Amino acid sequence: MQADLDRRAAEAAEASEAAAAEPAAAIEPADVSAETSGPAPATLSDAVLAMARTALDQLATQRPAPARRHRAGLVVQVDPLSGWGRLRDGEFLPPSSLEQVLRSLPGRQGRPRLRPLTAADLKLADLGRTRREPSQRLRELLGTIDGERCRFPSCSRHRNLHTHHAIWWSLGGPTDLANLVLVCARHHTLLHTQGFQLTLHPDRTITVTTADGTEVPHHPELPWGDTHQLDPDRTIRAATLPPDSVEPRLDLHYVVSVMSQQAA
Repeated sequence: MQADLDRRAAEAAEASEAAAAEPAAAIEPADVSAETSGPAPATLSDAVLAMARTALDQLATQRPAPARRHRAGLVVQVDPLSGWGRLRDGEFLPPSSLEQVLRSLPGRQGRPRLRPLTAADLKLADLGRTRREPSQRLRELLGTIDGERCRFPSCSRHRNLHTHHAIWWSLGGPTDLANLVLVCARHHTLLHTQGFQLTLHPDRTITVTTADGTEVPHHPELPWGDTHQLDPDRTIRAATLPPDSVEPRLDLHYVVSVMSQQAA
């Protein structure tokens, strides 16, 4: 009997020791190594990045035209005589700065080579009378040629631009580069509702006239002569110089761009 009691007491002691050892084993650090460790848990930033990539992939597949608009690119118009370049927002680059920018582009080695546009290049995207709205290709070409700015005299807006048919679509005008010009929303409304007429010449200069036939100046003519002879009564003051145009205020960006263009 005593031996049986001693055996049971020993078994109970062993079970108690095993139970006491289990929590200690549970809190022991796991043996993690490069061979046994799995991938790191995903974070919120990883999820956002994955969502963005999925959205861009779907956009490129379902709507390729808008996807092309998001591609980074540098578009510069280069004057073959002066060597000055003009960016799409109207900013001018001297030849030295233009060459430095082109040299820094990926894949550019040595002196950059520029190919001038030909007459055939300007007609590749023409649509004729097949559709009224320009294609993405034609719109990009128009923005490259016109500099992504409103072509209405004395306006330099470069947002909310519309493609205007110089010869209206309703009057048989084609959707061709030679018949399209970029204008802002305000001036597009003037052209269609206030009797303004826009003529696009073969060299892409434009002439705009009001409903009574008065030509809208691109910039006021500079007076020449002695100031006392030009204004003998001294009536020219800051308060007496409202702009004689359809624009209600001075456009500093336009003034600077005209001066830069003259300097080039």
